[in-house]
Amino acid sequence: MSEPPAVAGGPNQRESGPRATAGGPNQRESGPPATAGGPNQRESGPRATAGGPNQRERGPPATAGAPNQRESGPPATAGRPNQRESGPRATAGGPNQRERESGPPATAGGSDTTRCDWREKIKLPTYNFIQLDVFTDQAFCGNPLAVFPDAEGLSDETMQQIAREMNLSETVFVLASEKEDVLRRLRIFTPTSELPFAGHPIAGTWNCLAREGIVPLPEGGSGWTRIKHEVGIGVLPVDIEFKDGEPVRVVMTQGKFEIRAEIDEGQELADIARGLGLAREDLDEALPIQAVSTGNTMLLVPVRSLADLGNCRVNQSLLDDILQRNETLRGVTGCYAFSRETIEIGAARAHARFFVGQNIGEDPATGSAAGPLGGYLVHHDATRVDPSDGVYKFVIEQGDFINRPSRLELEVKGGPGRVEEVRVGGPSVVVARGTLEF
Repeated sequence: MSEPPAVAGGPNQRESGPRATAGGPNQRESGPPATAGGPNQRESGPRATAGGPNQRERGPPATAGAPNQRESGPPATAGRPNQRESGPRATAGGPNQRERESGPPATAGGSDTTRCDWREKIKLPTYNFIQLDVFTDQAFCGNPLAVFPDAEGLSDETMQQIAREMNLSETVFVLASEKEDVLRRLRIFTPTSELPFAGHPIAGTWNCLAREGIVPLPEGGSGWTRIKHEVGIGVLPVDIEFKDGEPVRVVMTQGKFEIRAEIDEGQELADIARGLGLAREDLDEALPIQAVSTGNTMLLVPVRSLADLGNCRVNQSLLDDILQRNETLRGVTGCYAFSRETIEIGAARAHARFFVGQNIGEDPATGSAAGPLGGYLVHHDATRVDPSDGVYKFVIEQGDFINRPSRLELEVKGGPGRVEEVRVGGPSVVVARGTLEF
């Protein structure tokens, strides 16, 4: 029709005019506003009030009371079950209703409502850690170490799990100490067990704590600060050298120097050489194979030349078997093979390689083994160093054969046959910082 308003009440009637009021069933309209009360009516106009069942609307705001109604317009109030909304705000009371929100808050009264606010409700414990390379002044050299500067609240079991997760040769957890005048207590873990003492973890940890402001600075920001710390073998001093407020070197005093056993039986000597992948004639017979300690007991094995040392192909199972079957060697941490030939000239007096089980393999820098070796060399008068004020100062090289060159600085007080004190030191560099969440 082309004329103005018309009223149609007949069934199945179609209109093209601007305004129509339809009450018949199955009526379709293309005009503007209409009021429809018939069943199964569809509208394309802007505003409509629908009361019939199964009615669909495409216009803006609408109030719907019929079941199974779908809306694409803005706010709506729905009271029927199984209603879906895409508008920003809706109040729903039907059962089994789900809400998806990209806009502001919505209030849902139906069951099985899903919300993504769990991150606001769950607080994960977090612990900061710092990773350093120790006994080097260059990143990606030396021996890696993870330090947790504030480990209060962690259980023994959790510390072991974290050390296994970090998967470095050692991880250190720093705690308060109950002992007088002790700045901190260090707990040192490998991926499989806790150690009472270790070298590079101590040197690296105190470099780290000095950077974190825990160590008092010397006057003027340059010079030495001495502190005391607690480890498994007791309370020991540590000296930190600063330059312009930054730590440049940490020197730890180790435990008492002790020679605990010596291997001189021919078959045992041959077995140890074989465990290193060497022939017996590759050993340096001018010096003995001994188990020596300054906190941890190490089996020190002198090798004739640097080339022979580089040719070591370790059978760790055989070495472990040798340490277990010989009662005098039980408790030995690992095998420290060394040659008095060195890569660098100058202060270096030995080149060493440390082989240990515990899923570590070869360690690139081992302060707890370098200490016994330093005392051993002085004890046997094998340093070729003149002491200064009764102190022998020299360097042990390590790590070059596994592309982690390390340099450990030794200070040994005493003389041949009478080692009084062993100190091991060196620099460290920070290579990573992070947060552990669990």
